Amino acid sequence: MRKVIPLNFNWYFAPYEENHEKKRNLEDFKKVDLPHNAVDIPFNHFNEKMIETVSSYVLILDILKSWEDQLIKLQFEGVAHQAKVYANGKLVGSHKGGYTPFDVDLTGQVTYGEKNEIWVIVDSTEDKSIPPFGGVVDYLGYSGIYREVNLLVTDKQYIKDVFLHTDGQRKVYCDLEISQPMGEVEVAIYKSSNQMVTRKSVKVIHNTTQLELEIERPVLWDLRSHYLYDVVITYQVGDVVVDELHERLGIRKAEFKKDGFYLNGEKIKLLGLNRHQSYPYVGYAMPKRAQYDDAEILKYHLGLNIVRTSH
Repeated sequence: MRKVIPLNFNWYFAPYEENHEKKRNLEDFKKVDLPHNAVDIPFNHFNEKMIETVSSYVLILDILKSWEDQLIKLQFEGVAHQAKVYANGKLVGSHKGGYTPFDVDLTGQVTYGEKNEIWVIVDSTEDKSIPPFGGVVDYLGYSGIYREVNLLVTDKQYIKDVFLHTDGQRKVYCDLEISQPMGEVEVAIYKSSNQMVTRKSVKVIHNTTQLELEIERPVLWDLRSHYLYDVVITYQVGDVVVDELHERLGIRKAEFKKDGFYLNGEKIKLLGLNRHQSYPYVGYAMPKRAQYDDAEILKYHLGLNIVRTSH
């Protein structure tokens, strides 16, 4: 079954040096936690070039012997702006773009039952080949592994991706991508009281499939109730449940008409602000709890009902 293991503590950080290619002496590194900013930003009067750096991040990672027949992935939620990922000195993945998450497959690339060294080279210099750079950026890009990192461990037969969407009324669509075209997948939707409201299953014939479900008399999500359904997606091969995902779903219909914005058929006056994800001194590198706090300030303290997120 699926395990998601946070890897946000006990990293080692140092400005990149060429001798790191041969040996990384962790006594010369600083111990840090994620999210992390590679450069502390002065409050004012600084040169923006100071955040264009190259850094080394190292994590000593235990890989269990019992994972030998399973899929193992590192999941990065945000690295500014280029990353090269090494396992025990061997390049196992790379990514360009500071505003999109990415995975690195460690399966078969690590030593099982032992400690492994994960080394990430983070390049924060502006590169015209990476959007949105190229002379069009009017904000700071910052630097570092500025979002959380997880280790995903699953069976090799697993749910790769799921996308839930609705018609804004009774119908719910579940688009699924499965690692292998075999077995059966079931989607069950529950009310908050753990009462099942609908369920449907289908044989997995292709790697991608869609299930269409209906909810009788659905409770709609709106600006007052924020009602969410619980969705459980179960993937079974033979008699064995090999993977299971839990998601949440709100049903609502949002549309713009000539005279304004409508939510579930009700005209709503929009009141909002722009929100940047950057903070003093640390740039983007703030944990999830700070992002949640910011959202609560915008909604409950300032009384907003719409926010433009940036970037």
